Amino acid sequence: MRGKEDNRLTAIVSWLTDRRPKSPIDKNMGIKGVSRKMTRKLQRVGFWIVMTTWVLALLGYWSNVFVGDISGGTSEVAVAKRSIPVTAAPVEPVECNCPKLEEPKQEPAPVIVQEPVKLEPEPEKVKGPPKTNYPIFELKTYIPNYYTKLSDSEKPLADETTLAFMHSKKGSGVMKSCILDVWKAAYASEPAPEIVYDDNVVGFHISHNKDAKPLNKFYVGEATFGICELSHNQKPCAYFTMLREPYERIVSLYEHCQDANHKNDRECSLWNFKSISIVDFAKGFGNHVFSHMLYNPAICSNKYKARVNEAIKVTGQKDKIDMSKRAHCWYGHKAYIDYFLSKEDKHELLDYVLDNLQNWFTTLGIADEYNFSLQLMTEAFGAPFKKFRLKKNTFEEARSPAQKKRRLDLKYQLMSDPSVYESLYYDLRIYDEVLKIFHQQKRQYFSLMADKADRRR
Repeated sequence: MRGKEDNRLTAIVSWLTDRRPKSPIDKNMGIKGVSRKMTRKLQRVGFWIVMTTWVLALLGYWSNVFVGDISGGTSEVAVAKRSIPVTAAPVEPVECNCPKLEEPKQEPAPVIVQEPVKLEPEPEKVKGPPKTNYPIFELKTYIPNYYTKLSDSEKPLADETTLAFMHSKKGSGVMKSCILDVWKAAYASEPAPEIVYDDNVVGFHISHNKDAKPLNKFYVGEATFGICELSHNQKPCAYFTMLREPYERIVSLYEHCQDANHKNDRECSLWNFKSISIVDFAKGFGNHVFSHMLYNPAICSNKYKARVNEAIKVTGQKDKIDMSKRAHCWYGHKAYIDYFLSKEDKHELLDYVLDNLQNWFTTLGIADEYNFSLQLMTEAFGAPFKKFRLKKNTFEEARSPAQKKRRLDLKYQLMSDPSVYESLYYDLRIYDEVLKIFHQQKRQYFSLMADKADRRR
């Protein structure tokens, strides 16, 4: 039986390999029922099937032998190897007689409550005067701005200070009567306010230094700036002022001097107001506030008399003053600055003034907000300035329509002339800076009032 099966297999293989088959393959027809042509095709297909099967079988065998052991594949050899259980010997713990290390106990960190540190600003270094040809009268005894410079612990008491109001002509003349009213209302036991102007300032300093006179409570005038620099004085000065917009101040002074009743005033007597135009007057009058903030009484003394007269001869002709009239000390200062100082020197002095406005003046007021300026003074000095406010908030509101129109026309003439701007440049710069400081004071004032209201609740 087995022999028959082997004969059949041999016959099939012989047929696939194109040998002449025996039974059951017919010689002429090949496989029974199949043409010889089809038989040849089937032989080729069968041949390639057998060859492919042998190749795949060989590849599979060699992959199991060589690759299975390395990669841990799924070959029978690898599976057989992995199927052998491998048991590791148990590792017995080794006893150690070493001392046990105790973990440190973590104590909770102490809570440190720190008091808030008050950071006090470093004292600001006051900029010293520049080196120029002008003999600067350096101020050292003054109280800085109440609102922008002083802390709560440094607020000055009005009773311990001398109040010195620096007046500028037609800047805020009504302040003179206001200070007199304040003196009557709150300081009647003190000497009356003393007026210090350019013609008596030299005698004022000489008499106070010679006789060691104590300073009064109030001083008013164009030459008050620097009165506390007397050698014997122990009190600081609280300087304050009220400035007016420079163009408007020139217009007001021009109209004032045109009135015959004022032709002999110190600021009016040098010009003939029947013939001089407002433009020429503005150029000749110049930077009045700038000169006052650099005021040095020595300029009016015999020490500088020759130099001042030299300056007046040159600048007087340019400023169209009446050379036959005596030039007052204020014009001597103005002429000295214009004649002996270069443009660079004047710019350095201007920067010196601008940098020290908040150091020199305890309060700074502006005429356009006159009544509020009085409130700032009341809070700073503890004196009843605000009781003597004007019914109108500004000077111009009290003018008639015709007066307002005329003043606007005159102001337009000044502002449209570039040479006037150059002549008033330093006063314009000072006013712009004072205006900025004024608004800083205003904000701080409202903050102080809010704090007081909170404390009262």
